[in-house]
Amino acid sequence: MLMADVAIWTALFVGLMVVLPAVWLLFGALWPAAVGRAQGRIPARPAATFFAGLGAALVFTVLIAIFTKVNAAPLALVVFAFALGWSFLGLAGLARHVGSRLTSTLEPPWKAQLRGGIVLALSFLVPFLGWLLIFPISLVLGAGAATIGVFRRAPVVVPLHEPEKAEV
Repeated sequence: MLMADVAIWTALFVGLMVVLPAVWLLFGALWPAAVGRAQGRIPARPAATFFAGLGAALVFTVLIAIFTKVNAAPLALVVFAFALGWSFLGLAGLARHVGSRLTSTLEPPWKAQLRGGIVLALSFLVPFLGWLLIFPISLVLGAGAATIGVFRRAPVVVPLHEPEKAEV
């Protein structure tokens, strides 16, 4: 392996560790109610959430296989991107849940989500355990939390922090 290969892989992993928590923060800001429902769903019913995620993953996999079979690769790529985004919606809730467990003070949900996102993203880098167990299970849990959170309108578990209005 050349030094350039090592540099490419290192840059890829460092970039992913920066991008993943940022994407989860973005999803938390764009869809706070869905992320809040996912945050409450994952610890409350992890097995049901996991199996709902397996069902969603099966649907996405079948769609990708069909589009690939009929030579519609751009559609397969769109479905793959949507599936990844769908899973990231639930992973934003998981990141917020992990972050809320790592804090002892009342702070805005985005700080807990950033902290949890960093911990979650770094856990994906653990050799073998992170690659083959934590990352795939997290993706499936995220897809299940997003599926249940979008189709079953449960109340948001964590109260969202309202931004303070500055007086001008």
